[in-house]
Amino acid sequence: MTTHAITPDIPPASISEAQVGKQFAALLDSGCPLRPQGSAKTDPKRMLQRQKPRNLVTLDGHRYFLTNVRRDLQFRFFVGYVQLGNPRVAEHRRALFPRIFYKDSSLVWRVATHYINSENEHWIGKGDIKPVIEGGQTNWYSAEETTNLPFEIQTALDQVSRRVKAPVPDRRALSLILKNAPDDRVEPYADFSKPRLDAMNDAKKRIYNNKPVAWFSDDNDPNSLQFAKGFAPDFENGLIASSSSRSKLYGGAIMRFRISSQNRRIQYLFMRAPTQSWIIPPQPVVLDLMSFGVHSVEAHVDEKLCIPGYEFHFADDEEDDGVFSQIPKGYAGESSTIDPQRADASPWTHNMPIIKNFHAALPGLVKHAGF
Repeated sequence: MTTHAITPDIPPASISEAQVGKQFAALLDSGCPLRPQGSAKTDPKRMLQRQKPRNLVTLDGHRYFLTNVRRDLQFRFFVGYVQLGNPRVAEHRRALFPRIFYKDSSLVWRVATHYINSENEHWIGKGDIKPVIEGGQTNWYSAEETTNLPFEIQTALDQVSRRVKAPVPDRRALSLILKNAPDDRVEPYADFSKPRLDAMNDAKKRIYNNKPVAWFSDDNDPNSLQFAKGFAPDFENGLIASSSSRSKLYGGAIMRFRISSQNRRIQYLFMRAPTQSWIIPPQPVVLDLMSFGVHSVEAHVDEKLCIPGYEFHFADDEEDDGVFSQIPKGYAGESSTIDPQRADASPWTHNMPIIKNFHAALPGLVKHAGF
């Protein structure tokens, strides 16, 4: 069995905001390219003057320069500058890629791929698209897990986001940094999709030959979950890191546990709220990243494995049964009092064997973590 080095959670750099700013300015002064895809593309250094980083997270040589957290009309976000760690290229020649990092309702930080900003739409691109067979037809949807930032920096992003109690409003960052797309464009542009396609076609990089490592033998039975050999989580010896946060949507404290698979090829992020548990889509343990700061390859799983604690479920006359739902039929619980368009998905998730095993292991994980 091939094993891989596993990286612990990475904290933010223990330097001052001024020192972060000096490092960033020195890179620009030395000729480091700055490559936004939005309107700032014409004059990046001048147009991004108000988007100066104040925080730094370094992961295996890859650097994430971060502004303090800001807010748009719909969400809070960082402007992040990703500089990939490539020892074969001089530091001042490694480009800085401005990106938008935001937190999803599943409580994971993601990167936006593009931007729709028109009279009809105000929407950020959510990664590559994947086919879904519905009613005998093939429809294409965003595979949002492709935009999840590495598990190794999720805690650091949470820590940095809490440094500002009242985020400043910023209505310009998205249009400055992200490529503006037409109203009907769901799929990302080639700067996101091509590096992923190249990596997924590389037999040395892809996970389990791009086949699913987890699936359901019966689409409407959570107990029918199956794993490819070695890819199930190792609750006994696989704990990598643990951390905590809070969520109004989920009613209080959140415990997070990074747990490796039995073969150490992938890692899972388990989330435990006061009354719900769920899984963030697994990631490789090998840090082959691209300019968006995310993994270039993924471990394919059935999307029903990773339904968050609350998921969309609401009345919709355009649906055949009058309900739009991202929870398997018959498994939606009570609607959230915070967001009535989302319902409790634990009738599904808590009946999956993987969550049952997680709950059985939870006392030991909590004790080890010191919660």
